[in-house]
Parts: sequence; structure tokens; C-alpha cells
Amino acid sequence: MYGIDLSPRMVHEADTLARTLGHHNTAFCQGDAEALPLGHEICDLVTSKLAFHYFPQPQVAVAEMVRVATRTARVVLIDRVSPEDLGKRAYRNRLEKLRTPSQTYVYSASQLLTALE
Repeated sequence: MYGIDLSPRMVHEADTLARTLGHHNTAFCQGDAEALPLGHEICDLVTSKLAFHYFPQPQVAVAEMVRVATRTARVVLIDRVSPEDLGKRAYRNRLEKLRTPSQTYVYSASQLLTALE
């Protein structure tokens, strides 16, 4: 199992937790979701949980996830979703940016589907 995060601290925390739990078949490294440091078609499952809204170029991140996934793999994305209404979406994103300035954008469901195409 591979774990990748942009933050060296998160990589360290994940590695420490895995070792504490006795998981030794894991490898954690610092990396960017838009340029995954993995070979082609090596993962049977690719997941991203609550990270998509941090990606400046979500289409690039999805393309990278698909690149490292085998042909029979699943790519699973779990993230926040903004309303379809443009005004409500803008309001939600203003609030999210105030709460966590490093967030890029919380997408609506239709925007996410477009990014996945």
C-alpha cells in the first residue's frame, strides 16, 4: 500500500501510525497528486479522501490517479460538495477559504463529474 501527501508532517504521521498498528506492507512518501511518484498501472485501488478541494488542477490529479490504477482498479473520491446554485456555491467557497485558506475550491457535483470526464 502506498500513501502520498504533499505535507512531510502528514507523511511522517501516517508512517508512524502504520508502524504502531503493525502494518509493515506500506510505503509513505511526500508527493503531489498532480504528479504522483508512482509507475503506470500499479494500484488496484486509488482513493482520495477530503483532498480534492485542495487540488489547483483537479483534472490533472484525476488523470494521475487513473494513470497509476490498473485497468481493473477503482478510483474512489470522497470530498465536500458545494451547491449547484452559483450564488450559494460562491458563498460556500468564501466561507471555506476563511476557514482554511489553503483550500482551492469546493466543487459542485456537476463540476466534479466534468473533472472526471
